[in-house]
Amino acid sequence: QQQQQQEHQQEAPEPLDFAGVFGDDLPVKLEVCSGHGDWVCRRAQLDKGEANWAGLEIRRDRIQMTWTKMLQQGLRNLLLLCGEAHHMLRMHVAANTLQEVFVNYPDPPVWSGSRQRLLDNAFFLEAHRVLKPHCRLTIVTDDAAYAKTTMMLLLKLPQHFRSVFGPDTPYLPEAPADYGSSYFDRLWENGKRTRRYFMQYEALK
Repeated sequence: QQQQQQEHQQEAPEPLDFAGVFGDDLPVKLEVCSGHGDWVCRRAQLDKGEANWAGLEIRRDRIQMTWTKMLQQGLRNLLLLCGEAHHMLRMHVAANTLQEVFVNYPDPPVWSGSRQRLLDNAFFLEAHRVLKPHCRLTIVTDDAAYAKTTMMLLLKLPQHFRSVFGPDTPYLPEAPADYGSSYFDRLWENGKRTRRYFMQYEALK
């Protein structure tokens, strides 16, 4: 058993060295489920010289699309990660590493109770672990049921997160004007789905 534990420890990857990757000690921000990359590329462009970014996406074709945009825009402060979010955070991001974590328009589960859910208790615990003290987790969705379930889960973690808008305001009905847009945001707007649930939580440590 001891040998198996040693082998497991040897196989476990080291967390990402963001300072080594970017060559500086600027704050690191992460978008989970970065999709086609429009939003994260824009934010990385705006944050040049002030912050570094990572875009995490499970689909390789979307990573390739973002990679192309990244090269075209000359974004040296953007790192792309391909993999499942729970696993990537747990295995590759050290505790107290990230300045901000963003989740924009996550896909809701196909049916109620489905295990194919990104924003579950395990994800929030990992997000809390990787965020620096008092830094923020931001979630944007246009799905009312998904927003409600997400807020209920976060309410069950009062020692980990609290809404930055106050205890009686778990979300805003729209994102700030300078928040930026994405492929999916524009897709929903074209379909007349304009209501947003903008949630922002502080990591308590």
